[in-house]
Amino acid sequence: MSKIYSHITKVFEKLNIECSTEKSDEQNIAVQLFSYNNPDGTIRWIFPASSKSPLMLKFYGVIGWKSKLFSTAIKILFAVRFKKLIAKSCEEIFFSETEFEKYITQLGTEWALFTGTPGKLRKALIYVSKSTEKYFLKIPLTEAAKEIVNHEAKFLKQLNQFNFHYTKIPKEKFTENYLQQSDLSVECNNRSDVWISTHQQSLEEIFSFTKKKKKISETDFWKKVERNFSELKNHKSHSSISDWNLILEKLLLLKNKIDAEQQISSSIAHTDLTPWNCFCDNKKLYIYDWELAVLDAPALYDFFHFHLQGNCLLGNQPYEMINQKLQTTIQQKSIQHFVADNSINMALHLKLYLLYHVSTSLCWYAVQPNLHLQVHWLMKLWNDYLDEILHSN
Repeated sequence: MSKIYSHITKVFEKLNIECSTEKSDEQNIAVQLFSYNNPDGTIRWIFPASSKSPLMLKFYGVIGWKSKLFSTAIKILFAVRFKKLIAKSCEEIFFSETEFEKYITQLGTEWALFTGTPGKLRKALIYVSKSTEKYFLKIPLTEAAKEIVNHEAKFLKQLNQFNFHYTKIPKEKFTENYLQQSDLSVECNNRSDVWISTHQQSLEEIFSFTKKKKKISETDFWKKVERNFSELKNHKSHSSISDWNLILEKLLLLKNKIDAEQQISSSIAHTDLTPWNCFCDNKKLYIYDWELAVLDAPALYDFFHFHLQGNCLLGNQPYEMINQKLQTTIQQKSIQHFVADNSINMALHLKLYLLYHVSTSLCWYAVQPNLHLQVHWLMKLWNDYLDEILHSN
């Protein structure tokens, strides 16, 4: 089976579309496809050879000069009709008249496919651009991925019931096989790696609509932390991370220092809010990828994640620089007022963020044989934060 066809058939099956690699009397309508590969040779993007726009860039976060240079080069190749230069392979698939009609109705002629990240949570993403609408199709390829997509669909439906002023959420359409979401970049495609007033207004707005006061032990958030630690007991340390056991010991020490019977302010949190998961202008924050959303996360969870995760993965910035940026932002009047008005213990909420995020991440990494370089960056940052917090206590 050809490489492109092996990906396409899995995805098209979810869309109830049949195609073939062989031309026949019945399947005689041809569509030519190009692929763009990852550095290891596996297919990353698939798109029709007839595409006029580089829609695969919809899956590519343009932040920093390297990504801007790559994005610009791709756009130029499409503009001068040399897009074949980025294609690593080219194949034809064939449709019957009935199936081609279904293909056009669902995808049209302008679309691109991201084959997904390998693993138990693998999902394919298709971006569809039609004259009347533009949307993403998120297609789970495993049972575990299906649960995640169902989870996101539930949160999108709930969030879209609120009359937000500063926050924009994708419109959703959910079926058994995929989740369709509107493209927020149609309204705004600006990103910021700095926490600005728009981020703060959106965070406060989501908090105001979904806030609760609960004992830490009563939150689903804390119950997830408890499950994480139980799961990690059954995993051996990862062979490629020398500080694995040390970080886990520090994490457990931090957990044991927290009184889980005290009350906190909680609300819905995205839990993966980073510069590449949102767009912003001076009016709204446009947030997508709600797969990991939590119903009752401690207030400011997304604030901490934006600073720690975002700055670490954007250039492997050291703890000192990231923490300086965090502390500078904390001093902003809007954040100080929010903290005071809601009686938020900033130090406690940072600890809770680290407990949840680091323990959840370790559960993911424990079952991955090969870890990418950025995981080591994060482990170093988390180790430094845990050292600082435990030392200060």
